[in-house]
Amino acid sequence: MYALIVDPSKTYRTLLSSVLEGYGFGVMSAPDSALALTLVAKNRYDLICVSIEGSSNELFSLIRGSGLNKNTPIVMLTSNYSREVIEKSIAAGVTHVFQKKAFSVFSNYLGQFCKELLFADVVTGKILYVEDSLSVAAATVQLLTSTGHQVEHCTFAEDAIDKFLASEYDLVLTDLLLAGEAGGLDIVRSIRSCADGNKKNVPVLAVSAFEDSARRIELFRSGINDYVQKPIIHEELLARINNLIRTQRLLKQLNLQHERLKEVAMTDQLTTLYNRHYLMEELPKKISQANRYDQSLSLLMLDIDYFKLVNDKYGHQMGDEILIVVANTLKQCCRNEDLVVRYGGEEFIVLLDRCNLNDARERSEFIRKAIESLKPYDINVTVSLGVSTYKNGSDSYEGLFSRADKAVYEAKNLGRNIVVVES
Repeated sequence: MYALIVDPSKTYRTLLSSVLEGYGFGVMSAPDSALALTLVAKNRYDLICVSIEGSSNELFSLIRGSGLNKNTPIVMLTSNYSREVIEKSIAAGVTHVFQKKAFSVFSNYLGQFCKELLFADVVTGKILYVEDSLSVAAATVQLLTSTGHQVEHCTFAEDAIDKFLASEYDLVLTDLLLAGEAGGLDIVRSIRSCADGNKKNVPVLAVSAFEDSARRIELFRSGINDYVQKPIIHEELLARINNLIRTQRLLKQLNLQHERLKEVAMTDQLTTLYNRHYLMEELPKKISQANRYDQSLSLLMLDIDYFKLVNDKYGHQMGDEILIVVANTLKQCCRNEDLVVRYGGEEFIVLLDRCNLNDARERSEFIRKAIESLKPYDINVTVSLGVSTYKNGSDSYEGLFSRADKAVYEAKNLGRNIVVVES
């Protein structure tokens, strides 16, 4: 990135240079309009910063008339920040006007400007291209591959659909009128009806000679993302492809970040087990499934015995280690379909799919013995467990919890390190 600074003050030029260089710009400077015009005639800049007063508007008009920098953003920094100055400067070709004393506003603009330049870079991808005119296809493939895209060309819609289902693409570029029984809209419908969410959302850029707005609206309703009218302008085609692929990748990244945030929100960071929020979200689904298919559903509530004494004697760091050991043991003792949760503190819950009360009792006893035999760091660790089973149709998750909690409380009263089943 390169920037030109135009200002009569050496001190201010130095200040602007320092800021721009901090954002990664290579900087050239001029103290007056004459040298500035010489530089813009010879060099292409990404940004021009002008902070001279008086004859600035003439300079802006001359820059806009030059070949290399007629589209370059121009920012003006001025002490005379008034509506009249802003209107005249914008009319002469300035992109933005900033007050000199509000330098932080200008700095924030530079940060955003640099981000926009970064995202303006060409994005390449794998494109499925469908066109039945071999001469048009050859020219378009040459254009796309010359800009770094990987292109697979099909003449018929039927072949394109098969290719699309068998491979991964970043974009589909298709003519609407094709040789054969199927056309471009059949390709679009096949894509939008895919069961695979990633394939279903691949962007489609349609190409056609249709001019009427009604047809174009119908194309968008059918599921295309963008439209190019014949004859194709190469620069427009590349820009639209670039925007579609970039947007799709940003959406994928956003979805991944959303899933990651959801995972973090639903996971206990110490033990990596699910937390109570996830349990409260999943339990109604489990109960609904048990009701619908008349399946058993049992809940184990587990409490580490005398955990406070462990923390007091060995410290909280050792207490955390004990929690991790117990969590790992629970995961090893349970099936993939079981839900293991750190409910809070030293309390854990295991939700057992398709498991009746007798089987849940046996599983609880197995877990109890497994934890008792661990003796992590030569520390005796035991647990008290309460077991309850969902009563189809006449029960609630509050009742399921309440009975398991009552059973745990009874296990503690009976001396701990035992399993108590709901009465």
